[in-house]
Amino acid sequence: MQRQRRLDDAEAALGAASVEWRQSPVGVEAAERIYVPRAAAAIARLDWRLAADNLAAARKAGVAIERLSPSAESLRREATRRTRAAVTMTSAAKRFSTRLEAEQSWTQWERATGATSPELIGLRTSMAADLHDAERHPRRTSS
Repeated sequence: MQRQRRLDDAEAALGAASVEWRQSPVGVEAAERIYVPRAAAAIARLDWRLAADNLAAARKAGVAIERLSPSAESLRREATRRTRAAVTMTSAAKRFSTRLEAEQSWTQWERATGATSPELIGLRTSMAADLHDAERHPRRTSS
């Protein structure tokens, strides 16, 4: 908890610094020392959105993508895991729901890295097919 408070205080100080200082090598290094550990802590808590927020902030601050790669790779692995899990679902509705979760993971990874993922395009195509199947075979509800 104390470490988190120190990182929060450091982020506030970084935000209060001049633009010139934040863009200097020392400022970029400070951003890396703040955002990368915060992303790693968020990943440890399985908070993918917060991890992506911190990686995106680090990237925006000028931290080299190579320095963000270990954490970004964790986001990618989670997105891949969720995508693969959807394939095993027999129900179109459950598959679609699982693919929605995977879509969120891929979106977080793209936001964190600034890269695009062909996997997300393929996933969305599969989601459209799931939705079509679910609409063709609606579940019956008892009244």
